[in-house]
Amino acid sequence: MAWAQSTLPPCPEKGVKDRCFGKLVNGIGAVYVGEDLDSKAHGYGILYSKLGQVAQSGEWREGIMRRSVELEI
Repeated sequence: MAWAQSTLPPCPEKGVKDRCFGKLVNGIGAVYVGEDLDSKAHGYGILYSKLGQVAQSGEWREGIMRRSVELEI
């Protein structure tokens, strides 16, 4: 898994993830890495499948992908 740069502080391990950069895991094992607001994907981030493959990357708003952005590796 890759981590990107963000001007936001790291999210806490537990509790509400608000205005921070970190990781969210959903009920089926998919992992979102990126900017969070009120424990939802919000800002730029990457969603990985439970197998570790990139499922979506781009700009998120309130947990919903708003604009797809291709990764530069």
